Amino acid sequence: MTRRLWKRWRTGWRPGGLHRLPTAAGPVRYRVVRADSSDGGLAPALIVGLHGFGSDERQVATMLALDLPGPLIYLAPRASYREGTGYSWFNVSLVSGEPEPVPASLGAALRRVAAFSDAAAHAWGADRLCTVLVGYSQGGTLALAASQHEAPALETRPYAAIATVSGGVGTLAPPRVPLFLGVGTLDPLHDAGALAQRVATWPKSDVMLSEAAAPHVVTARHRADLSAWLQPRLADRPRTRTPRQHEASGAAVCVPTRR
Repeated sequence: MTRRLWKRWRTGWRPGGLHRLPTAAGPVRYRVVRADSSDGGLAPALIVGLHGFGSDERQVATMLALDLPGPLIYLAPRASYREGTGYSWFNVSLVSGEPEPVPASLGAALRRVAAFSDAAAHAWGADRLCTVLVGYSQGGTLALAASQHEAPALETRPYAAIATVSGGVGTLAPPRVPLFLGVGTLDPLHDAGALAQRVATWPKSDVMLSEAAAPHVVTARHRADLSAWLQPRLADRPRTRTPRQHEASGAAVCVPTRR
């Protein structure tokens, strides 16, 4: 058994099944969607996939299956709160008549995901400067919140890129990182037209809006557009790099701000 495989075995990794990872925010259960070995001097990028409300981490492997270049570590953590037969990332308030995240609960979820991302990058030997957050529905709402300036950063940097499909937008401001927004024009929960108008008013930034004539789902078009958006960015990463080297050089993270 190689040193890297032994490290993964020691930290709880098994092919298939549910695993447990200790983090600064407490233990997190997760599943492995994809796990590539490093390619020479190129450490794997890390993709963290967030499932929707009332579902669990198994949803990520199907609804958010992406066609991306390796090497890549793709992990799907399980949300904290039990919700029916599945789980929820944060509590919701209906005081305004519309479901809105409870701020304290949302903040705790953001810290939990950031802690998981840091711990996973360390445990799996991933490129700590290339962590991408992807979410669907409530997981997408959480991912969107992580794109905002007040969101907690990771240990050494913000996320390199964030993608969401059918996620609630709330008072969304221009993101601090490259952002992919997948929306359905027939989604009864979110107004795709209003979102498009809002994005059009933002200063020039690296944001892609992918629209599909669909309800509250992830479509094949969303997956294809997201894969195409990420593919060149992941493929263009430097082959060797450390956080200290990155900070000293001022170089871009794995996903360039503009192409």
